[in-house]
Amino acid sequence: MTAKRGFQLISWGILFFIDFSPFGFDVLPDIVGFLLIYRGAFLLSDTSIHFATVKKWMPILLVLSIYDLISPLLATALEPSVLAWSSLISSIITTAFSIWLVWLLCKGLSAWAEKKGEDQIVTQARKRAIAFTIMMVIMLLMLGVALISPYWFTMLVIPVLIAYITVTLMLLYLFNRASSKA
Repeated sequence: MTAKRGFQLISWGILFFIDFSPFGFDVLPDIVGFLLIYRGAFLLSDTSIHFATVKKWMPILLVLSIYDLISPLLATALEPSVLAWSSLISSIITTAFSIWLVWLLCKGLSAWAEKKGEDQIVTQARKRAIAFTIMMVIMLLMLGVALISPYWFTMLVIPVLIAYITVTLMLLYLFNRASSKA
């Protein structure tokens, strides 16, 4: 029952990776997702060392997500160039830690699935981790595209966002599926 609940919490937490901010208000704040994932990893920490490692690294992501929440408030107090650079650096660091987080979660899921004889979940966990990493690198490259060619950014942003949401939902589904097998 604990594993089932842990995978459910991680699944819900992954949903918050999707940034949906109509009118600048983040409907799915990262901090909520990271807290759900932290709790899920806590419940699963006995099943794999990878989930225990997630607990150790999560405070960094929580601090970065707090910065993400308050950065709109800082916009009025900081020079635009300082705000732009700090947001860019924060995005790069958050992306790197998000990739690390997903790798740890997928490694933990893979270890759990191996013990249960769920070979399909083992394979899918590896593939989803790779797909998420590739997608996050593409998202970072889009920042460069936006600076170099706003035209190409405009042409590519919708397909890239659709691909990102698809990969994130596939990852969510994988953990949801694991919860049904737990």
